[in-house]
Amino acid sequence: MAPSPPVTGDMKVPLMKLNRMPDVIVLGFAFFFVFTGLSACVKMASTILPPSQVAFPELGSLYLSFAFFALFGAAPIVDKIGVRPAMFFASLTYCAFAFANVGALIHSGDANTQLGILLPSAILIGFGASILWASEGTYLMRCATKQTIGRYSGVFFAIYCGSAAFSPLFTALMLQANVDKITAFGLLGGFSVLGSCILIYIWSRPDPSNPDVEPTSQSEKSKTPLFLQSAQIIFSPKMLLVSVLVYFYTWEFAFINACIPLFIKTSDSTLDLRNKLYLSALFGVVIIFTCLFIGKITDRVQSPWKMMLGNSVIYLTCFLAMGLHPDPMNNYPLLCCVNILWAIAEAVTVNQLYKIIGGLFAANPTAYSSFKFHQSLGQSIAYFSSGRMLTAEKIPDVKIWMPLLGGFMVVACICTWIVTKDISWAPPSGKKDTVVLDEVKEGDSLMTAK
Repeated sequence: MAPSPPVTGDMKVPLMKLNRMPDVIVLGFAFFFVFTGLSACVKMASTILPPSQVAFPELGSLYLSFAFFALFGAAPIVDKIGVRPAMFFASLTYCAFAFANVGALIHSGDANTQLGILLPSAILIGFGASILWASEGTYLMRCATKQTIGRYSGVFFAIYCGSAAFSPLFTALMLQANVDKITAFGLLGGFSVLGSCILIYIWSRPDPSNPDVEPTSQSEKSKTPLFLQSAQIIFSPKMLLVSVLVYFYTWEFAFINACIPLFIKTSDSTLDLRNKLYLSALFGVVIIFTCLFIGKITDRVQSPWKMMLGNSVIYLTCFLAMGLHPDPMNNYPLLCCVNILWAIAEAVTVNQLYKIIGGLFAANPTAYSSFKFHQSLGQSIAYFSSGRMLTAEKIPDVKIWMPLLGGFMVVACICTWIVTKDISWAPPSGKKDTVVLDEVKEGDSLMTAK
């Protein structure tokens, strides 16, 4: 059969050919399993490893490596080998990191050996993460249309974030069944291998969106090296404004994932770990359901700054609860309520970030490498700094954290308004059978600036 003619103008294309939701769902499950091995390792790092000596330096190095390779390596590699094979090869570094944490647990009590095992694996997974997320962002946005970015990213993150619930819950149940930590975390590494296998299936699938005609973009036509294109986007006025919201997200992410567990501390370390895992599972469950619903709301509101303004009320409630409570230590009602609200707020923030990036930049690896550079750099700084913002009792100092996050949030909302106020967000088409495919010109994003 002869190939279909090029698609130009306002040609109507079958919705399922353009919007390959089944592929997005499969991608979500692949990430679910890949990150099942990572989720518990990251969230429980400050519990199962010495916080200041190993955990925070390990996580800081991971995201510093992520930032470096997002700038210099991710876009050229993804462009060279393709989005789908890049995701598979990058996922193997997650498997290696999961099993490196098992090795670190075997050497419990020897911080130097643990650091010697984890630092190289952290640098390796940082390299893999830069490729994986640049590929994921490109793949996801090529599956979506301008009307459905919020819903598609919502479905993907709902499935992917299931790992944030399943991983700690599975680990907690293993510990409750008297399975030792080394075996439990080793089993989590096995789930990461399963995720890599699913990515092989995605590799065998046709390219997303329209398999016959790939949209052109600046990165495909420009003779400028891709890492220089990434640098240009990273330091562009639009990306710098977006980065304020990105950096706010990275700091609140570091606090809720690495610092909140430190507020659980009794004489029974095994019970503490189990309770922290249950608390983390609660966070993951709330994120799943929020992601399922928030995408459709985002696509109807079509205004990220309004979404973030409403979202700031939820964040503020959490900041005040943690900052003003006289004794948050081992206060399970308080910690559960904060985790629930924080999970809702974080899911909304991530959804808005994808909406904004999809609206301002072309759907290519260069744009998503640039976005992930800011995210990973922010997370690296946040994790390195977290170890220095502990009290003498090794508890996060809320007198520092809460004003810091609150101020960051205000500036982020203002910058989000500035960078998105002049974008014309296309309303939902309301048609289920066909969508209009606009001609893609060089440098076009999924949204159109006024």
